[in-house]
Amino acid sequence: MSGFFIRIGIAALIFGVVAGNIFTHPDYSVVSNSISELAAQNMPNAWIMRVAFFVYGLSVAAAALADIRTRVPARIAVIAFGLSLVGAGYWAARPIWLDAPFDLRDDYLHSIFGTLAGVSFAAACSARLFLPSGSLNDRLSRLGLVASIAIPLFMLQFPNIDGLPQRLMFAISALWLWREFRSNYAHVQKCVVDALFAVYTLHR
Repeated sequence: MSGFFIRIGIAALIFGVVAGNIFTHPDYSVVSNSISELAAQNMPNAWIMRVAFFVYGLSVAAAALADIRTRVPARIAVIAFGLSLVGAGYWAARPIWLDAPFDLRDDYLHSIFGTLAGVSFAAACSARLFLPSGSLNDRLSRLGLVASIAIPLFMLQFPNIDGLPQRLMFAISALWLWREFRSNYAHVQKCVVDALFAVYTLHR
């Protein structure tokens, strides 16, 4: 059951990122703008990425809850990660235009939940590395932990290219979740293909 939830979540994430980019404002750049800004206030079709955040976050939390009896600390951290993504989708970031009006409270709460998502993912990777049920030889968890620290610091130093490193962070976390819940590769591949086909159909 956990694998099923993760497959749904990854498909929703891919759909949201690809479709959101196609149907958003032409000023949006995958290099300089974050995934969160696809769901930002006053952005065209922001609902696409917001729904993707909801589905991905709830799917991740459901997968961890269904598997809560194994590696409990890591699963609790994954549940927090998923629910933080739901919060980040509900409260939207400021728009990409500096002079556009926006709700400061929503932007602040979005930042809080985005930060909580990063901290929760780092905690999940740490649990898989340092607790007795884990292993320091877990290379993917090591990569996830390093990325969850290094990528946000990189984005602070180079805000003009936020988009690429954040996408890398999402890709690493999705790969970690896929591995963690032992989702069948063929099933994940099918969900990805179905998500991309849905985007293509909408774009025609």
